[in-house]
Amino acid sequence: MGANADHRSWDDYSLGRDTAQAHFGALDKVYDGMIGDHRKAIAVAGEVDPVTEDILIGQTAELEKFQWFVRAHLENSSGQLSTADDASEKGAAKSATARSHPQNDRRAGLPRGVRPVARYVDYS
Repeated sequence: MGANADHRSWDDYSLGRDTAQAHFGALDKVYDGMIGDHRKAIAVAGEVDPVTEDILIGQTAELEKFQWFVRAHLENSSGQLSTADDASEKGAAKSATARSHPQNDRRAGLPRGVRPVARYVDYS
């Protein structure tokens, strides 16, 4: 690993092949770590070099924007984040997957376990 990887507070992405929902859960935790490290770097850079601080602020804004997109796929209809109580990528992946299907069923007004049927419309 390089010098930067040796000093970061998070490990490499631990999730292998899984569902998209599981990856959203894990990525939320990855972005928590990256954004947290950027915020620490902003605090240090602000005391030393305002140009570097500004660059880091811009990068952090982009990271937060992407995390907002990821979290939009993890929230239920009440705005609760399905991975809020998880500390690890794998835990968040499990929570995101376990909680995604029942939320979608209830949101559609269907009983738990009942999936909506696709309707085909003939516009000819």
